[in-house]
Amino acid sequence: MRANTPLRVGIVGGGIGGLTAAAALRRAGAEPTVLERATELRHVQLGGSLHLWPNALRALDWAGLYAPVRASVDEGAIMERQSFNTWDGRELARWWLGHEALELPTLAVVRGELHQVLAQAAGDAILVGAAVEGFEDDGEGVTVRLESGASARFDVLVGADGLRSRVREGVLGAVAPTYTGYTTWVANVPVADPHYQHTIRLYFGKGGRFIAYSLAGGRTHFEAVTRTARGGTDGPEGRKADMLAHFGDWAAEIVALIEATPEPGIRRADAFARPAGKTWGAGRVTLLGDAAHAMTNGVAQGANQAIEDAIVLARCLERNGDPVAGLREYERLRVPRATGYVKRSKRMAGFGLVEHPAAVVARNAFVKTGFRFAYRLHKRELAYDAGAA
Repeated sequence: MRANTPLRVGIVGGGIGGLTAAAALRRAGAEPTVLERATELRHVQLGGSLHLWPNALRALDWAGLYAPVRASVDEGAIMERQSFNTWDGRELARWWLGHEALELPTLAVVRGELHQVLAQAAGDAILVGAAVEGFEDDGEGVTVRLESGASARFDVLVGADGLRSRVREGVLGAVAPTYTGYTTWVANVPVADPHYQHTIRLYFGKGGRFIAYSLAGGRTHFEAVTRTARGGTDGPEGRKADMLAHFGDWAAEIVALIEATPEPGIRRADAFARPAGKTWGAGRVTLLGDAAHAMTNGVAQGANQAIEDAIVLARCLERNGDPVAGLREYERLRVPRATGYVKRSKRMAGFGLVEHPAAVVARNAFVKTGFRFAYRLHKRELAYDAGAA
């Protein structure tokens, strides 16, 4: 980091990765500014839930964010185990996720609620209603043009603007994300279901999977995935009826959870990702989070990897007098790990959606016998410390 004046860092996108980067860069002595397209932050992260695994919690702790995130949830958000099951509820394998097994907890957090905590930490670094039109890197700095006609000048620019990143397009060219082949229904259900307390339950079926777990505040989250053509629409009886058409003969606890969900609380979206890439930036510009490595939800690490990105970026800019050297060091450190997760998430997504009866039998047999070894790899990956990178 420059000795005399703080490094001015423009961050395009006020999502989880962008706000974590703002807090981390402040800790590193930089002067971040988050340029967020939305006019209100509450519109940035809507609904849904995610897991903060120990690797993300270590990263958040480096930025001083672990304590407020942990304080924002109650004991219902702490995951103690992960159960892998057949579609009708027969358990195939179990992983232990508690503090004793992983040294830190695994937290289930609602996206919007986590976003509020991060936004409070970022504070006045956030500029809403700042839609980016383009940018120019002249070698001495980066000038960002806003759709409003205004402009802003930074020493470096970070694209944290998601799957369809405008900054990524400016660095790597316009390439559309890839449809993964499945659609997802998600909901945060206002029911405390004892079957899912402190437990992530993942069910594998033919061409579909279902995952559910408890949340803070006596709620339960589910995510239902089924293989389908892109661009599907809701049936005439609504999303709950569509879900029951796909999952109505699955385990009784799944059916009960769907039936307990208010229709307006169910969201549906096709899932997209991008192939792993070795190049994230050029000159004084780099990418972070989904803009760099959009992955499927097959290994539940998308947001966690964005958080890791933010911490490693801050550390690299802090210890390099030349910000361009700092950006390239960040990319060298992050590309291999994030790329591994992109590839693994793609494999796991396909693994969970096999349809041929023989493939289903083979998949279930592998889960039953092979996941004990997969758990060892999982534990090693969750021990990663971005604050020491």
